[in-house]
Amino acid sequence: KEVGFDRGEALAAAWRSMDKSGDLKLTKAEWGHGMRSAGIPEALKFFNKFDSKDGSRDGILTLEDFDAQALAVVTAQLEREAASAAQKEKEIDKQMKFREGLEVHALGTDQNKIETVQDLKKRLVQVFGKEVGFDRGEALAAAWRSMDKSGDLKLTKAEWGHGMRSAGIPEALKFFNKFDSKDGSRDGILTLEDFDAQALAVVTAQLEREAAAAAQKEKEIDKQMQFRQGMDVQAMGSDQNTLNTVQDLKKRLVQVFGKEVGFDRSQALALAWRAMDKSGDLKLTK
Repeated sequence: KEVGFDRGEALAAAWRSMDKSGDLKLTKAEWGHGMRSAGIPEALKFFNKFDSKDGSRDGILTLEDFDAQALAVVTAQLEREAASAAQKEKEIDKQMKFREGLEVHALGTDQNKIETVQDLKKRLVQVFGKEVGFDRGEALAAAWRSMDKSGDLKLTKAEWGHGMRSAGIPEALKFFNKFDSKDGSRDGILTLEDFDAQALAVVTAQLEREAAAAAQKEKEIDKQMQFRQGMDVQAMGSDQNTLNTVQDLKKRLVQVFGKEVGFDRSQALALAWRAMDKSGDLKLTK
């Protein structure tokens, strides 16, 4: 009744009402208790029939022997529940990090001497982490992007110095050379790759999403421009569009049928064709 009398869902519900451990196995006692609770005590005798399906008669009934549909449903349910539990645990962990970050942040800079690169990164997570739940990669990415205005994943010593002073960590200026020398070049340029691998992964993903969003926006603008141009041409009337060539004809068809599809050429010509091809056989008579 609770699942619209769907066979697989109903049998799965029946099974899970008995299989409290979720190991997809039932003892004879569990089966008997379940059948009596369901008001079907006469079903006790069927345990041996199910148990013997695998030829073992070991006193254990598996969900696989019970019903294939129910097995598929329960397996999917358990996978969803495991994923949900993992997500919940992740959220709890994130909240704990957030609280720990706030507590550390509240201690102030006196408690956080910066003597190593790791000390510096911890301080940057404290400074930039509040907006991102004190996630290490996200916070270091935010710190980097606050300095890397060009988005070329490189910083000069001047940019690094300005960024550290703005973040209230002027003592971090000395670490530029440590990062810069990681690739053996000491060329006065600090790359995000040398700065932090996690931050590099986060920033790269962010830039890819931003590039995709910009491309989509440009596509929408282009579509709007095509629409306006189509409307302008349509408003000029047919006197402005003499049909001398096949291309002239196609342009006129785009004007006539294009309004509904943003004056997209292919879509408009497809609409024009289907308006004539009533049989759908992709052929037209004269």
